[in-house]
Amino acid sequence: MNELFSPRAGGKARVSATGSASTAARFPTDPSGSFQVRVCNDGTTWGYIAWSSSSAVTATTSDEPLPPGQCVGFTVMNQQSQAPLYYSVIMASGTANITVSVGNGI
Repeated sequence: MNELFSPRAGGKARVSATGSASTAARFPTDPSGSFQVRVCNDGTTWGYIAWSSSSAVTATTSDEPLPPGQCVGFTVMNQQSQAPLYYSVIMASGTANITVSVGNGI
């Protein structure tokens, strides 16, 4: 049986997204191995997210989609033990707050 999403303490961050890719932001915690991320788009248009171990990551509209007004869950693999991971977001149009929560479960 799958467990409900359980956020990690200190594992939430919010960024403002526009039609230009955001500056890479560091995930709020540095988990290693496989973990889940819940990403919420409070906007009225599609958003997109990209993540990488590189602080130069830049989102494009070809990256993972974030439906308007919804939250999406992803499983992320951090190959390096406790190494930082970074993400960048972009909106198809307009602006939105994108909330990223690191945790476990679906």
